[in-house]
Amino acid sequence: MTDYLISGEKEKCYGCGACEKACPKNAISLYSDSEGFLYPCLDKELCIECGRCKAVCPYDNSPRKQEPRAVYAAQNANEQRLLKSSSGGMFFVFAEAVLSKGGAVAGCVFDENLKAVHIVTEDMAAVEAMQGSKYVQSDLQNVFVQIKERLERGQQLLFTGTPCQVDGLKCFLGKQYSNLLTIDIICHGVPSPLLLKEYIASLESKKGKVSQLKFRNKARNGWRSEGTVTFENGKTKSFSPYRDSYYNLYYLRNCASRMSCYECKYASPKRVGDITIGDFWNASDFLDEAVYKGGISVVLVNTSKGEEAFEAVSDRINMYESDIKTAQKGNARLVGGTSVPNARFVFYKKITENGYDNTASQECKYSYVVPFIKKHIPKSLKKIMKQFLG
Repeated sequence: MTDYLISGEKEKCYGCGACEKACPKNAISLYSDSEGFLYPCLDKELCIECGRCKAVCPYDNSPRKQEPRAVYAAQNANEQRLLKSSSGGMFFVFAEAVLSKGGAVAGCVFDENLKAVHIVTEDMAAVEAMQGSKYVQSDLQNVFVQIKERLERGQQLLFTGTPCQVDGLKCFLGKQYSNLLTIDIICHGVPSPLLLKEYIASLESKKGKVSQLKFRNKARNGWRSEGTVTFENGKTKSFSPYRDSYYNLYYLRNCASRMSCYECKYASPKRVGDITIGDFWNASDFLDEAVYKGGISVVLVNTSKGEEAFEAVSDRINMYESDIKTAQKGNARLVGGTSVPNARFVFYKKITENGYDNTASQECKYSYVVPFIKKHIPKSLKKIMKQFLG
């Protein structure tokens, strides 16, 4: 059995579901805990102690991580595609290349209930829905099984997800496939689907049914942008972690993540994917604003397969050579993990006991004041206020 199934210690499970799909006796099922995260549950009467669950568990096995062979700041040369992305639109470049060869893409979308789920598709519209940041843990559903079936048929396939999801897929497959390309994202940690559901319910109680959620809407607010919520009545509301989104605030404070996200073994310059993508937050260190203002990605090319994929799309992107030390300055998760903040131990407990709205009003009443002052008050006035307040 896996370490988690033996100990029940939640930091020992990433929630990828590989153990459930690999069990030959269907003795493992996934359930949502009180915080809304998925964990495996074992039916001991069905278990034959074959060890298959442990063999496919990314926590219980050492990941095959590679040092990046090359580091770039890069962006989709297609301005429309760039605008629809959260950063540099690089995911879509690779996805489009795979689709053009009759391949399939596996990635995260919001379903009709605004639940983040992974799907496998050959449909361009569905791939477009995979664009954009989704700050929540996705449900991988039956994707690992579908991917294996397609790979065995010889279809080329691209899988993108968090590093633990990429490693979970590799562990589940049990062998390397030449027709599989993996892209891991630089992950900050994942909040629970239940928390997102509560956030959406809070919005709907005030404004009506939510039809679309974008955590970052570049078209409205530019790169490094605020998010937007669109309601069925056609109205749109912007939100910011420093104004009116308790969800985003605690996500950025690292107080809402799954327990396994802290001190994560994938938070490292060594990566499990063939390619790694994320925001190049400190691109201003070496690029002009005119270059990066529309959004730009950090791209780590980690394997020979990644090199081939990157070379194949080089004529569709704008790219600028960089190095891992520069990329690490703007991405702490390329350096290492983090300890659990004290607030994390009570965060979900408060949500469960007091409800989302009550907790938000109690905890965040003054949380937005200091960031607002820093952003909007002139420097001369800040200096006077500092002298007056001591």
